Amino acid sequence: MPADGGVPGWNRLVYLMYRVEVTNYCGLTTERVLAGFHRQQKALSGDYNLEPHHLESARVEAWKLAYKEWDNRGLGGFRGWCRFDAARYARQLAESPGR
Repeated sequence: MPADGGVPGWNRLVYLMYRVEVTNYCGLTTERVLAGFHRQQKALSGDYNLEPHHLESARVEAWKLAYKEWDNRGLGGFRGWCRFDAARYARQLAESPGR
């Protein structure tokens, strides 16, 4: 059964994966960003006992949301998305504390 917003923690996981996907679209994913992403993913997975299929369904949903947002930006409109949102996401992920 696919995971959805009714699974505790799943929406938070989708949002986390969306943020790292946006950094990917904008070329801002660094080792520090990925390390922060993995720390947060591990924490969410542990806090909510998320199964591997939850991670996969969240990844698919996050990819669809990021692609849709990128597509909606139009020619050149993604530049502000990258400059502001992606830069903020990259900074937040890179600075996220470990447990």
